[in-house]
Amino acid sequence: IKALEQAIVLSPVNPIGLMQKSILLEKTENIDQAMSDMEQAVFYWPEEVNWRVRAAKLSESLGNIETSIDQLEEANKILPEDESNTILLGKAYLQSGNLRKCIDILEPLAKENSSQYELWEILTEAYSEIGDNASALKAAENASEINPFSTKPYLMSGRILLENGDYSKALEYAKAAVTRNNKEVDTILFLARALLRKGEKRQALAALEMVNNCPNTSVKSMIEHVNLVKEINGNASAKDLIENISSKYPENMDLLKLLAKVQEETGSRYEAEQTIQRALRIDADEPELHIMLGKINADNGQLDQAVDHLSKGVTRKSSSLDGYLTLSKSKGLIGDSVH
Repeated sequence: IKALEQAIVLSPVNPIGLMQKSILLEKTENIDQAMSDMEQAVFYWPEEVNWRVRAAKLSESLGNIETSIDQLEEANKILPEDESNTILLGKAYLQSGNLRKCIDILEPLAKENSSQYELWEILTEAYSEIGDNASALKAAENASEINPFSTKPYLMSGRILLENGDYSKALEYAKAAVTRNNKEVDTILFLARALLRKGEKRQALAALEMVNNCPNTSVKSMIEHVNLVKEINGNASAKDLIENISSKYPENMDLLKLLAKVQEETGSRYEAEQTIQRALRIDADEPELHIMLGKINADNGQLDQAVDHLSKGVTRKSSSLDGYLTLSKSKGLIGDSVH
């Protein structure tokens, strides 16, 4: 890197040197500077499509999807026949929520019966998001034909069918996905949800036992697991599960909020209060926690504390009607006690 920096000092207009330096910086996880150098290299040689694609991927890794789209759009103008770059642009549109652009740029490839699996996967999601379920199911079918071992097309199709109330067909797709991969947490959770919608609670609980054998479970999937257990078996079972999970991730706010909610709903109000206080030490500005704690304070007759926490909560989350109602009631009770 130092050698390249010296070469760039001697010859500032050095796009190849900047590009090579960017690659090395990315390997050292200095993504910000890698992105800066890549953009400068592209500025000097704007017709280099591969450089623009590289800059787009660096932008995406930094969370700047709009800059990524700008680079991919320019790459697509320079080389419109490059199918892989067109798919990357369609994916970026999907990630940014620009569904119509995503579909418009990928449909011409679809009409050519592209054998690119990712194309159909992206189109499935985009069609589903705009409510075109027939096209989404067709795209998912094409994806599964190209890669019959992938579970994602089955999951996407199954979710559409589940939303449409076709529980039997959704369960069929869920079972097909599990047959292909029974150690993928999203697949197991979807099977449990499909079984639940069919009214097969015992089988749904049995399916959830398989989650314990799934590697790489995310906090999001753990929360879905808890919510399913809660829906199937009630708050008491969910409380034991969420307490166990939360102990492994003691500073995760989503888990702490869910734990406090379940504790409160099972009548463990003191435990819920302690959990919320612990969470507020991590993030003192979290509005939902202040509203939850304010409601517990109000129920306990601690009106001054209730007003304090509810005021903080609704100030930061003005859409909380329940918070406003409890705040108003608490202030009224304080007024009555003064008189």
